[in-house]
Amino acid sequence: MLFGILLGDYFDLWKWRYHLAGALTLLFLVQFLLNRQGLLKAYLFPVSFFSIGFALMLIGALRTEILEPFHDNNYFGHHLNGSYQNTALLIEDYANKSPWTRVDAKIIYIKDSNGLKYPCNGKVRFYMDTLLTPDRLGSVLLASAKWDSIPGPKNPGSFDYREYSRRQGILYQSFVRQSYCQWTQFTSFSIRATASRIRMRLTEVLKTYVPGKNEYAVATSLLLGDKSEIDKELYNAYVQTGSVHILAVSGMHVGLISTALMLLLGLVRRKNKVWLWLKLILILGIIWLFVLVAGASASLVRAAVMFSLLHSGAMLVQRKFTLNTLAASVFLISWHDPLMIYDVGLYLSYAAVCGILFLHPILQKLWLPDIKLLKWIWGLTTVTLAAQLFTMPICLYYFHQTSVFFLLSGWLVVPISTFAMYLGLGVLGASYISNTLAMLIGQLMNYCLVLMNGVIYFIQKIPGNLLDGIPFTTWECVLGMVALVVLTIGLHVKNRKYIYSSLVFFLGVICLHIAMWYQAGFNNKLIIYSSKHEILIDYFQGRNALSFMLPKEIGNEAATLKSARMMFGVTKSIPQKINLNQNPILSFDSNVKINYINDTLSLSNAEPDVWLVKKDIYPLESHNVKPQLVLLNANRSKKQLESWKLFCANKACKFHDLKESSYLFHGQ
Repeated sequence: MLFGILLGDYFDLWKWRYHLAGALTLLFLVQFLLNRQGLLKAYLFPVSFFSIGFALMLIGALRTEILEPFHDNNYFGHHLNGSYQNTALLIEDYANKSPWTRVDAKIIYIKDSNGLKYPCNGKVRFYMDTLLTPDRLGSVLLASAKWDSIPGPKNPGSFDYREYSRRQGILYQSFVRQSYCQWTQFTSFSIRATASRIRMRLTEVLKTYVPGKNEYAVATSLLLGDKSEIDKELYNAYVQTGSVHILAVSGMHVGLISTALMLLLGLVRRKNKVWLWLKLILILGIIWLFVLVAGASASLVRAAVMFSLLHSGAMLVQRKFTLNTLAASVFLISWHDPLMIYDVGLYLSYAAVCGILFLHPILQKLWLPDIKLLKWIWGLTTVTLAAQLFTMPICLYYFHQTSVFFLLSGWLVVPISTFAMYLGLGVLGASYISNTLAMLIGQLMNYCLVLMNGVIYFIQKIPGNLLDGIPFTTWECVLGMVALVVLTIGLHVKNRKYIYSSLVFFLGVICLHIAMWYQAGFNNKLIIYSSKHEILIDYFQGRNALSFMLPKEIGNEAATLKSARMMFGVTKSIPQKINLNQNPILSFDSNVKINYINDTLSLSNAEPDVWLVKKDIYPLESHNVKPQLVLLNANRSKKQLESWKLFCANKACKFHDLKESSYLFHGQ
């Protein structure tokens, strides 16, 4: 099914949907007839295995194509004309951030240039120049907006926000000013809007009873999955200590809530079927309500599906967790939202679960202490180690870093966060019973989170804690995961062949890493970044980057530089001085000279090489020099863009707009 989802996502199979559905029907019909005639007895298993696998692949492809927005005739994107259009929007969620508030909404209808109203559907994200309040959730807003496609990444290795949004079903965005909006008296029920309203109400409760600023921010993340209030320095500390999973609401949180519900409902000493069914409904209802309120992230949905299957299985067939439960959760999640299979949180979630389920029992048997405290500490250690090992290849691939002292986090931070979460649930519950009780529990939670943040800062400051800037390719990640799986199987069945095979895969990871490191030594590239800086250039020479920057402050560009350098295997950056009175400012590979055009004089004296044009500099009509290439700064205006496009068209020279993407020169 996962392979079918990939086929449906990367290839346009919509025009073949009837053929695929017919092939699926024919497959089952032929197998049914052959089996009825007794012709498949000798080959029943392989034929059934192939037919079921092929059927799941077709189902995955069809499901992906059906959920593609543009395959819906009522999708609002079919009615866009590239100009401002009146749009009715149902507000579902928002995040107040100065100067623009991010709003997620559903389209109700859209009007064309002739004023014709088209009832339609679709999800959008837009930004308003005003703050919103929870009472606006579920309200209908009339806005005059120009809906544009979400732009893709502008620099190598940068986060692809367009693809991220597409996998959420959002293809368009807009910037809407308050003066172009009108709130209506109409409201409409929306599950997401209702969940967002509940989350914001609970956020206000935590803000009231948890006094510390950082502690309140961690509390909202811990309980509700809202990380928007966390200080950047504190968040980086959690990342660098390998504890950021605590801030991401996931399986651990669902497990704690499930355990608490089981204990509370277990106080009722009834065993009749009516009560058992009612208990199941209550547990699943509260778990899924929590999932919706906390944002329904991929890892959270995974945990909720698995716990739902576990509780339902315990009710119906009295079976514990099996590998089939894991497979069933993958199938249900893929059916509900096929594109969720791309979510990094989902990968990490399943990897951690697999490590805990299959590697943890093996590690735990290595030592069986008699003292209960030591047994608890050893169990916590093996769980942390198993989860960390299975998630490490994914973390290295996506984040290029790991914490050396992650076990300290497992020993100290996990127990504190568990206690803090139960206190947080107590605060939320007590706020509806007694203000004094809620304040008391909130103060205890605050002390608990002060301690947890202190531990995080302590681990962060240990010398050598963070291994950062580790290049890790896709194949290294795949081979690393295969090696861990094969090693775990070998330890389970006690077969040395599997263990030796895993060592071969680990050796493959090392060889690939050495090959990539060796290849990076031959780098000879120059990249001019798409940036708000006047100049942001990297000249890659081997594993070094000669960095040219103006102004010298990196600001928000640090992540851009890090991603690009990581992509090309660069490990060291060497800042370079820039003399703006010297032309050209940079020579590359003996045949590329870049002239920085920052005023009329530099423009009139520019040589026929590459021109990097500053904002507000326009071409001279009397200029007779023909440049090889004109690169226009990302801060340019629309008028400046048009004038330089016309200049390059008349001169028959190349033109590139750095606002759209960076520009890369390859050396010889």
